[in-house]
Amino acid sequence: MNNNGKIEPVDLSNLLNGYEGKWVVISFDEQTVLKSGQDLDELSDYINKGIVMLVPEPEYLFIGQI
Repeated sequence: MNNNGKIEPVDLSNLLNGYEGKWVVISFDEQTVLKSGQDLDELSDYINKGIVMLVPEPEYLFIGQI
């Protein structure tokens, strides 16, 4: 890590397009959606295989200012 300990933001908008309002498991390299579902229980077999998140609906997206 050569960025002074800062976490750089990652734009996942193209990857998550079409998954709004769903739970997803994203591969650890942030390149692939491994599984998606309406609730977290549907992802139980994939939770340890990637990054789990609820994709927000577009009207709730917020980009903060640092």
